[in-house]
Amino acid sequence: MEKRQDFKFVASISKMGYATKQDVINTLGRENRKKYGTESLRFRKQTVTVDEIVDLIGDGYAFCATFDTNNGELMWKKGDDGKRKCICPVLKDGYMSMTVKRDEFFKGSQIVSIDIDDTQYTNVEDYIEQLTFIPTFAYTSYSDSPTKRKFRLCYVMSQPLNSIEEYKEVANTIHYTAEQDTQEPISDKCGEKASQYFNGTNLNAGAELYKYYVVYDRADFPTIEQEQVDEDLNAKVKCEFDKDTVKAMETQSYQKFMHRNSLKYQYFYQSEIDWKDGEKWRAVDDSFVSLCYRWRGTGEIEKYKDGEHRRRKLKTYACLRRLIKPTVTPTELLFNLYVDRERFFDNSDAALTIEVLKSKVNAAFSMSVEEIKQRYSVVLEKNRRKIVLNPTFIKDNQHLNKLGVGENLQAIVRKAVKDANYTAIDKYYNSELSVAENLKVLQDNGVKVCSKTLYNYCADRGISTSKDDAIISLLDVNLSVRKNLEILKEKGMKVGNKKVIKLLKQLKGESVANEGNEVESVLDTDDGTTTSEAINEGGSNCPTDKVTDTLSRYESTILLGKYKNDTTQITPSIPTQNDIIDNMQAYLMQLENEINNEKEEDMELKLKTPSFGDIAEEEREFNNDNNEQGNNTNTDDIRGWKFDFGVFGRSNSQSI
Repeated sequence: MEKRQDFKFVASISKMGYATKQDVINTLGRENRKKYGTESLRFRKQTVTVDEIVDLIGDGYAFCATFDTNNGELMWKKGDDGKRKCICPVLKDGYMSMTVKRDEFFKGSQIVSIDIDDTQYTNVEDYIEQLTFIPTFAYTSYSDSPTKRKFRLCYVMSQPLNSIEEYKEVANTIHYTAEQDTQEPISDKCGEKASQYFNGTNLNAGAELYKYYVVYDRADFPTIEQEQVDEDLNAKVKCEFDKDTVKAMETQSYQKFMHRNSLKYQYFYQSEIDWKDGEKWRAVDDSFVSLCYRWRGTGEIEKYKDGEHRRRKLKTYACLRRLIKPTVTPTELLFNLYVDRERFFDNSDAALTIEVLKSKVNAAFSMSVEEIKQRYSVVLEKNRRKIVLNPTFIKDNQHLNKLGVGENLQAIVRKAVKDANYTAIDKYYNSELSVAENLKVLQDNGVKVCSKTLYNYCADRGISTSKDDAIISLLDVNLSVRKNLEILKEKGMKVGNKKVIKLLKQLKGESVANEGNEVESVLDTDDGTTTSEAINEGGSNCPTDKVTDTLSRYESTILLGKYKNDTTQITPSIPTQNDIIDNMQAYLMQLENEINNEKEEDMELKLKTPSFGDIAEEEREFNNDNNEQGNNTNTDDIRGWKFDFGVFGRSNSQSI
């Protein structure tokens, strides 16, 4: 590692610079190019200095690794359907076709980049000052703003990283170290993808560019795995283990071992909860610790394989279990790791030996509880939960639901989600402030809610979200509209005559149905109850059940917007049950994004590139700045909740 301002390195630079992110999007996919008359995004290998590439980036040029173009000759690639297709790697203008920019043709990279999209730091340099590895250069992205900083850190290597494995090792070390340095998770780890390209920015639009000229060697980035192996082998504590148990683990099959030993030790994965009879869920605080495993579907385990940092995960599990159960013994902790290995890890290469598991136990006992909390603060924060469902109740109702009976699990989750959110809001909400002002207060205090949730909250709590109450307090039903307008004007109230007429009618108890889309009265539901009665009960999304989740008065107004009232109608048309349910599902999707975020992520927060479905290949490549576009990667509806024991746990150690 050294500072070298004149150092030259190789990178693939785009043909054109782009002023905005939308300009880049307009080049992706044939339909976009036809619609906007743009050229496809394409790259050519260039030799540049730090100053040169930063100037290009500031003018909107994108960059990526280098790829094998076969000297411009025709070549083959494997399509998504598994069939081989003939491609031309270089276009007539000498620039590389995007069809070559894929892992299959990766040649090398001298730049490793990481994206910072969600951070508490409002100053880029303040963030960089916390880092063990200072970037070679950095810049703010198109979507950066003073309140939500978005920037990219770029590391230049003295020699190309010539394999995807080598690239991922370096990228992973940089990401992991940055998380540890800042005590913040990195939400978008697109930089771990070797074939990823990265957009430039627009200096003329106020983008910030930083140059540090640090050039790194491969040896400057030891793999996290190797660091932890060395650390574990030299652990300060050498634990004593029950010799018979260890011998049984080494010589017996898993089934035989568990048959004889499952009752001797407790297998645990989260803080213990003493569930009461009939208790369905419980709100938990920051002291609650849970482990996360990787599940696909209901009850289907996707095991961690070689190359997915198996040893690191095992060590993390060992350390966090010491937080969950401070009284755990070394042998009991070894038992838990042994079960983890068999259930959640692919050990077909026999690399995860009992000796390896023992080294992780030694490492866990070499740290104090406070040291573990500090070291794994990022993991703890990412895996923090607000609510926990009773596993026994969930297990029983899973089977019942399949038979078409039992309590609706989706409705229970919705009710739990809503209550958890509202409890957090209650702590900070000030009715003297506007919804927007309250939203900022909540966000400043770490409460993750959106304005829609707040409007629903206010509706349920009976809190006014408009100026209507203040206006009504000044109105006199015995005076004319004009006189009331004069009084309001004297009091500094800016309001139109239609609003005054409407509010006066409300005060007089007259119907306002003929006001069209301004109807604000509470509607009757299909079962004879009012929506305000129905929505406060919790409930089901089943069409045959009462609709019982939060619909704000604002939402009710929106639902009526498409219905036209004529002069013969006294009341507006009532939306169907299905209409309400559809709106409720959309609301629940938002709520789900605002709580536990129990997605299928591993403990090291290694996020995978989102799948964009069956779209053009070039568009699939455009994922490095997804968060900048405001895309939410957690948009599964309520049916996406995993009611399996990988998320909510088992009730006892014997059912492993």
